[in-house]
Amino acid sequence: YHFNLMISSCTSINARGSFESSLDQCEIKRVALKNSSKKVLLVDKTKFNENAMYLTCPLSEFDAIYTNADDKTIAPFKQMEGVKIFNR
Repeated sequence: YHFNLMISSCTSINARGSFESSLDQCEIKRVALKNSSKKVLLVDKTKFNENAMYLTCPLSEFDAIYTNADDKTIAPFKQMEGVKIFNR
Protein backbone atom coordinates (compact mmCIF):
# COMPACT_ATOMS: atom_id res chain seq x y z
CA TYR A 1 0.00 0.00 0.00
CA HIS A 2 0.97 3.64 -0.42
CA PHE A 3 -0.20 6.92 1.15
CA ASN A 4 -0.11 10.26 -0.63
CA LEU A 5 0.00 12.09 2.70
CA MET A 6 0.81 10.99 6.23
CA ILE A 7 -0.22 13.34 9.03
CA SER A 8 1.15 12.17 12.34
CA SER A 9 1.45 13.21 15.95
CA CYS A 10 3.98 12.04 18.53
CA THR A 11 4.44 11.52 22.25
CA SER A 12 7.54 13.71 22.36
CA ILE A 13 9.96 15.59 20.15
CA ASN A 14 13.56 16.55 20.75
CA ALA A 15 16.76 17.09 18.76
CA ARG A 16 17.11 13.33 18.17
CA GLY A 17 13.68 13.02 16.54
CA SER A 18 10.05 12.07 17.02
CA PHE A 19 9.25 9.57 19.80
CA GLU A 20 6.42 7.29 20.90
CA SER A 21 5.74 5.67 24.27
CA SER A 22 4.39 2.49 22.64
CA LEU A 23 6.44 0.15 20.46
CA ASP A 24 3.30 -0.74 18.48
CA GLN A 25 2.61 2.92 17.64
CA CYS A 26 6.24 3.45 16.72
CA GLU A 27 6.31 0.50 14.33
CA ILE A 28 3.02 1.48 12.65
CA LYS A 29 4.31 5.01 12.10
CA ARG A 30 7.62 3.76 10.70
CA VAL A 31 5.77 1.67 8.10
CA ALA A 32 3.49 4.59 7.20
CA LEU A 33 6.50 6.92 6.87
CA LYS A 34 8.25 4.48 4.59
CA ASN A 35 5.16 4.21 2.36
CA SER A 36 4.14 7.89 2.15
CA SER A 37 4.91 10.51 -0.48
CA LYS A 38 4.50 13.46 1.90
CA LYS A 39 5.00 13.36 5.67
CA VAL A 40 3.72 15.98 8.12
CA LEU A 41 4.17 16.01 11.89
CA LEU A 42 1.69 17.92 14.08
CA VAL A 43 3.03 18.51 17.57
CA ASP A 44 1.69 20.69 20.38
CA LYS A 45 3.91 22.77 22.61
CA THR A 46 3.77 20.34 25.55
CA LYS A 47 5.65 17.63 23.61
CA PHE A 48 8.92 19.52 23.11
CA ASN A 49 12.05 18.29 24.87
CA GLU A 50 10.14 15.55 26.68
CA ASN A 51 11.23 11.93 26.84
CA ALA A 52 9.61 8.82 25.44
CA MET A 53 10.93 5.32 24.92
CA TYR A 54 10.84 4.65 21.15
CA LEU A 55 12.47 6.76 18.45
CA THR A 56 10.18 6.83 15.41
CA CYS A 57 12.51 8.75 13.11
CA PRO A 58 14.79 11.78 12.79
CA LEU A 59 12.89 15.05 12.27
CA SER A 60 14.45 15.50 8.84
CA GLU A 61 12.27 12.65 7.54
CA PHE A 62 9.21 14.90 7.75
CA ASP A 63 8.45 17.29 4.91
CA ALA A 64 7.05 19.75 7.46
CA ILE A 65 6.46 20.04 11.21
CA TYR A 66 3.63 22.26 12.48
CA THR A 67 3.30 23.34 16.10
CA ASN A 68 1.79 25.91 18.44
CA ALA A 69 5.09 26.21 20.34
CA ASP A 70 6.63 29.66 20.66
CA ASP A 71 9.61 30.97 18.69
CA LYS A 72 12.03 30.39 21.58
CA THR A 73 11.05 26.72 21.84
CA ILE A 74 11.43 25.98 18.14
CA ALA A 75 14.56 28.10 17.55
CA PRO A 76 17.02 25.18 18.05
CA PHE A 77 14.96 23.01 15.69
CA LYS A 78 15.04 25.67 12.96
CA GLN A 79 18.84 25.44 13.05
CA MET A 80 18.80 21.70 12.32
CA GLU A 81 19.69 20.64 8.80
CA GLY A 82 16.75 19.33 6.82
CA VAL A 83 14.12 20.30 9.42
CA LYS A 84 11.23 22.52 8.31
CA ILE A 85 9.27 23.64 11.37
CA PHE A 86 6.46 26.20 11.42
CA ASN A 87 4.56 27.79 14.28
CA ARG A 88 2.34 30.32 12.53
